[in-house]
Amino acid sequence: MLSPVVRAFLLVVVVVAPALAQEPQPRDARLVVHFDEYALPGDERMGMLGGSLLYEARPWLLLGPSSYGALTGERGGFITLGVAGEAEASLTERLGVRGGAFVGAGGGRGGVHLSGGGLMLRGYLGLAAALPGIRVTGGVSHVDFPNRGSIRGAQGYLGVEYPFRALVVDDWIAGGVRGTGPASRSEFATVYRRYWIPDGVVRDDGVSAQPDRMGLLGVEWRRRVSERVFVKIESEGHMSGGSEGYMQIFGGVGYRVPLAPSTEVRLSGAVGVAGGGGVATGGGLLVDGSALVQQALPGGLFVAAGPSWIRAPDGDFRARGLTAMAGYDFETPRLGPDGRAVGDLLDFEARHLRVRAVHQSYLQASDDWRSHHAHLDVHLLGVKLDYRIAPAFFLTGQGIAAHEGQAGAYMAGLVGVGTRLPLAGPVLLELEALVGAAGGGGLRFGGGLAGQVNGAVVVALPGALELSAGYGRAEALRGDFAAHVVDLSLGYRLTVFGRGAGSGSSR
Repeated sequence: MLSPVVRAFLLVVVVVAPALAQEPQPRDARLVVHFDEYALPGDERMGMLGGSLLYEARPWLLLGPSSYGALTGERGGFITLGVAGEAEASLTERLGVRGGAFVGAGGGRGGVHLSGGGLMLRGYLGLAAALPGIRVTGGVSHVDFPNRGSIRGAQGYLGVEYPFRALVVDDWIAGGVRGTGPASRSEFATVYRRYWIPDGVVRDDGVSAQPDRMGLLGVEWRRRVSERVFVKIESEGHMSGGSEGYMQIFGGVGYRVPLAPSTEVRLSGAVGVAGGGGVATGGGLLVDGSALVQQALPGGLFVAAGPSWIRAPDGDFRARGLTAMAGYDFETPRLGPDGRAVGDLLDFEARHLRVRAVHQSYLQASDDWRSHHAHLDVHLLGVKLDYRIAPAFFLTGQGIAAHEGQAGAYMAGLVGVGTRLPLAGPVLLELEALVGAAGGGGLRFGGGLAGQVNGAVVVALPGALELSAGYGRAEALRGDFAAHVVDLSLGYRLTVFGRGAGSGSSR
């Protein structure tokens, strides 16, 4: 019998494939935030904040990556990653029905007692009311951790949606679009953070001293909402310092202060969910502030560095830090609520992306790879995002978490490079090398720094979809973990339009 994950892949192929198109067209998209409170054993409550970035697959269906994290209660660091889908139907001009589902994996504080293998299923049904610029939502959700977890039940939820439009072409096309329309400006960066933790900060057991340093690796995305103001989303995972398994996800707002034509100060504040690795974040809420000096480089590239401050209002954790990043500053077509004709767009080049829903299995490759349940393989769910930088090469990143194998708190975030080599007809060979942060769930990753190499056979399906099956190896660079990796993924190729900042006017 086919596994639930394989059946889900096939369902997506059937639902999405008929909608694929070969011309630029505005697509509905939305950032969805939900909050609901789960009942845990022992009359305990855990408030979970979820965020999903959804894009139109069919006129009534949106799909995209999603994440949930503990925000209130006593389970800071309980975080899951996965994919979400949402269907909608309008009742009136300002009122509609929402129904959706999330399939993901993860866990955190509470280990196998709460999340079991880590698989999380969440469904919901509710109403959405339109307000200026946003929609507010509410209804009933049901959550279950079916792989021997102890969380399940129905509860109410509240949410907010931020709708927008994106110009997307299915599959990879050459060329670009041009005209005289406005542009939006964004930045994407790889981030390194170093925390210095003062004396007296204890771990989540309330007794043990927190190690005095921590190193984290992750990514950050920013988008300007005006000439000086920007919003951002970021995520980092532990890679050194004795708190293996720690992870943080933030959303925030910032202000630009120009110092010179290519130099500026970025002041920002953010809130988010964080925990794991014994770090005392209480219910999971974390508050962060930073002041970075950013220097623009040729070709839209930039570097930035500066001090940061972080604190868990509901826990003992606090630190001062140094943040450093390197990234790309780019512009995309700005579309109004009704879209904009291609002829009204500025000069933008085609940028080729690929989104992959992925299932991986870790098979034991060292004697001490796990601290418990060493005889069980670990199965994982996640999302990969690729950016094609040349016909045969791409940058890649993946976020993945355990859903089976009694490793429910394990997560990994890796970035790297890959190459695509044609074999015959629609069949290709892909090779990847990645590095990043990983830990939790009893997998022995030492400080958390991880590496992985993969090879896969890829088959192009009708439209812009492709299916791949591969084999690789993952290892802790400072620990005992080593595993053979079996990889199955369903990919969607798409073209967006952009250009490096400074190649045109931005309004």
